[in-house]
Amino acid sequence: MKAMASSGSPQRPAFEAQVDSLMTASRVLVALSVRTLGSVRPGVTPVQLRALALVSGSTGLTMTELADALGVHPSNATRVCDRLVGLGLVRRREHRDNRRMLSVELTPDGERLLAHIMTVRRHALAEILATLPGPRRAQLADELSAFVTAAHAALPDSDLTALGWAPGT
Repeated sequence: MKAMASSGSPQRPAFEAQVDSLMTASRVLVALSVRTLGSVRPGVTPVQLRALALVSGSTGLTMTELADALGVHPSNATRVCDRLVGLGLVRRREHRDNRRMLSVELTPDGERLLAHIMTVRRHALAEILATLPGPRRAQLADELSAFVTAAHAALPDSDLTALGWAPGT
C-alpha cells in the first residue's frame, strides 16, 4: 500500500505503525471472542457462531444464502447447519417463498445462546474498557465509530454480511 501525498494523509512509517496497532487490536478482539465462545458452550465453533449470527439477522436463510454469506461451498454450510440442528440451535423449515427449498432459522435455544454469548463478550469488553480513563474511552469510541463508517464505505455489503453485519447498519 502506498503512502498518500495529500495533506493530512498518512506517511509511510506513521501509517504502518497505525496499521500495526490496528492489527494488534484486532488480534485482541479475536482472542477475546474465541475465549468467550469457549467459556460459554464447548462444541460451538467460531464458524458455527458466525452462522448463528447470520441466521439471527435474517428471516430464514437457504443453504445457498448461508454458504455465500459464510464464503464456503454449500455442502460445508449444510454440515455446519447439520451440527447446529443436532445441538438444537437452528431448525430447517420450508422456505417461505419456495416450498422446494428449505431455510434455516434459530430455535429459542439458539436465540438464547447467541444472546448469552454476546452478553458475555460485551461484559469482557466492558471490563477492559473500564481500565481506561473516561476521556480515553470516549475518544476510542469516537475513533472506532469512524473506523466502522470507513469500513462500511470501503467494503462491499457482501463482505460485511459474511461477518454477520446487516447492510446499512
